[in-house]
Amino acid sequence: MSDDRRERIGDSASQSLQPCELRRCVESDSDERFVCGAGGFVLGAPGQEDEQIAAICNACPIPGALQDRHACLHLRPIRVEQGESLVSFFSCRWFYDLNVRRQPQSLAEMCYGCPYWFPRPDLGIIPRYWDETDKIRNAVADPASAKRPEPLRNWKPRPPVTEGPGRVAELVRGIIVNVRRAAALLPFLRLP
Repeated sequence: MSDDRRERIGDSASQSLQPCELRRCVESDSDERFVCGAGGFVLGAPGQEDEQIAAICNACPIPGALQDRHACLHLRPIRVEQGESLVSFFSCRWFYDLNVRRQPQSLAEMCYGCPYWFPRPDLGIIPRYWDETDKIRNAVADPASAKRPEPLRNWKPRPPVTEGPGRVAELVRGIIVNVRRAAALLPFLRLP
């Protein structure tokens, strides 16, 4: 499908679509349909449901966010139905499961200032993009069924040192740290 076909829907369409790398055209035996990659739902058939497609796509903030220089390799924007409306979330493939009920609703909340930020390449070279997006969308849409990450096996907290040479070394380290902190404050203290 040509880029011109993506931007204008239908042959005599009066509606113009904003370009979106997540909008896909799926062709079946009888017809073709636009699918929202962020929402995982069918937008409609080009040439037949142009107004519906334009209304959904032009109201979406995701295409503009993907053009931003802060859009990241790990960004997985999704659209989820909440009640009667579609809500856009800007989830990260690394951090979405920390709290699936609270996903960022703007790019600034997710990518600005992130220490793991990496420039977003072309969608075609991001491995497993659609699988990860589906997994994140399903977790956000139904948080109760979201699979929690498994805890580390065989991990136990280190027991505190209560006696022996380890305890002495720990006490000496604590004294040295406190002496250094006090020495750093000496110039600021006013002694009589």
